[in-house]
Amino acid sequence: MSLQDFTIYDIICRNAHNFADRESIVFKDVRLTHKQFKHKCDQVAAGLIKAGAVQGDRLGVVAHNSDEYMILYGAAAKIGAIVLPVNWRFQQDEVEYVLNDCTPKFAFAGPD
Repeated sequence: MSLQDFTIYDIICRNAHNFADRESIVFKDVRLTHKQFKHKCDQVAAGLIKAGAVQGDRLGVVAHNSDEYMILYGAAAKIGAIVLPVNWRFQQDEVEYVLNDCTPKFAFAGPD
């Protein structure tokens, strides 16, 4: 198995196994260990599957950096979905263009 055969989720799992109690994500007042990060990725992945997401689906995301953004990335990697980051600085017509062009099955937006 070469390095190219690993997904982001594989690395999340390895870190959860090898470094379970070490911090993985520190964002503002949120602190997650590798084990907690993997658990949250698994929960979001289960929710995505329940909502109908499958391997190869695109997930559009318009949001600032956050712990939730990283969790979504991990969840998408687990199920083989593709995260499509959309620049939050875009004007409305630019966001619409990108979303129409890539046709994501789901779209996520940050609180801002």
